[in-house]
Amino acid sequence: MKGQTKKLVPPDGGWGWMACLGNSLINISLRSLDPSFGLLFGDMLKELNVTTVGGTLIIGILESVVNFSGMFVGPAIKKFGCRKIGIIGACLSCTGLILTSQANSIAYIICTYSVLGGIGIGFAMSAGFVSLHSYFIQKRTQAVGLSMAGTTLGMMCMPQIVHLLLIHYNFRGAVLIIGGLALHSVLGSCLLQPVSWHLVPDPNNKLKSETLKSNGRVSEGEKLLKKDDNGKSNGHRRKSTSSDMSSVDLSTNSVSNGNNSELRYKKLQDHEEDSEKNEPSDEQTAWQSAKAKIIAFFDLDLLTNITYLNTVIGVGLFSLAESNFKMITPFFLASIGMVPGEIAFCLSLTAFADVVTRLTMPMIFGKLKLANRKVFWVSSFLVGISRSTMAQQVAGKILMANLIFNGFLRGITLTNLNLSVTESCPPSKVPSALGMLMVFKGLFVAGLGPVLGHIRDWTGSYQICIHSMTASIMLCTTSWGIEFAVKEIRKRMDSSSQREVGARSKMV
Repeated sequence: MKGQTKKLVPPDGGWGWMACLGNSLINISLRSLDPSFGLLFGDMLKELNVTTVGGTLIIGILESVVNFSGMFVGPAIKKFGCRKIGIIGACLSCTGLILTSQANSIAYIICTYSVLGGIGIGFAMSAGFVSLHSYFIQKRTQAVGLSMAGTTLGMMCMPQIVHLLLIHYNFRGAVLIIGGLALHSVLGSCLLQPVSWHLVPDPNNKLKSETLKSNGRVSEGEKLLKKDDNGKSNGHRRKSTSSDMSSVDLSTNSVSNGNNSELRYKKLQDHEEDSEKNEPSDEQTAWQSAKAKIIAFFDLDLLTNITYLNTVIGVGLFSLAESNFKMITPFFLASIGMVPGEIAFCLSLTAFADVVTRLTMPMIFGKLKLANRKVFWVSSFLVGISRSTMAQQVAGKILMANLIFNGFLRGITLTNLNLSVTESCPPSKVPSALGMLMVFKGLFVAGLGPVLGHIRDWTGSYQICIHSMTASIMLCTTSWGIEFAVKEIRKRMDSSSQREVGARSKMV
């Protein structure tokens, strides 16, 4: 319609579902191998005489590299876009997996699987999530749940695939084939088209020129206000000028007096010298300019946001427990007498519960309009309790039920993990917020991950090691609980004070 302007917004669907498919392909190709690490690398690590610490070192470096790549992935996505960064990351990760098939030492595995593959995973997965986040507004939780269901679907199938590949092709052939399957992530990255190509008019925000014309009186009022503001600002400038003159004691009476003229000149000179001293030097100006550019480039002002800072620290602690639990689960199941086939079935059972949760629960949470952080907070607490309970079980039906429940809770928690971070920052800073989150996760995994492996070797107990992971999760839930409690107390105090003010105004 002529004379009508429409605001363009993300489609909240449309090509966004193709971006969801692309993100799912990236996840299923690059991260579905994680729970099967012990199953795939177990025999190779035994041949190399690598202990549990060595296994946690490989996983720890992988997770650290994935997360520390966040220092560069945020600015890179801003510069080159999600699709290019996704394709580069997918190619690097697949190359690392293919080269790992020729591994003959733990150092070789770390260089190819952990470092090269980790950089690729960090770039590709971050690009996928940022692209998906930009396409959706109301349906964001459902889209993230569907895309992450791809990861869980891969985790459900991968243990069986790994088990069969090891039987027929041994370690080297199995890793080579899995590296080829991972190339599907390149196709997924190609689907991450820029959201600017698919923007649609927002039906709820139409700015009509006819409406502006009908409100002509308001426009005239605005003009009068502008004039009044200009008058005030001019008056303010005149006042400030006179105040500046008075600060140097320039008065009309002193003009006729020679001594006062000399005094006036001296004070004016002193005032100019003080102004020159207060002006920053060229070096200070250059440093301040460089500092401001760095802060703006990496969005480091996010670190002054207490809510965001508490969120990323809590998520980092949870990620520390999650990454090590995935690695140690096959070894724990083997320690209670399970054979590789049974271990693969248990991992698939957990993944099945996980994928069902990611497909169904986001829609329920969307209808209930629950905050992502609070859902993550409750579910992560239950995850810790579930895993510590599992650590005390032996092979049997109770263990199977616990694994299903654990998979259900894990699906809820991981679906809301990144959304909890984006909920704590402005939409324009999502890429940088996720990048800093990855750095925090890397710090925790690199710094404390090997400690969990040492706990297992020192104590000789997988149960104590799993309880240590639960302790890490409980630190997260405790810090968030304190924050929620403080905010709730302040909210009630503010509401009570507002009621008191309202009651007083009525009395007056």
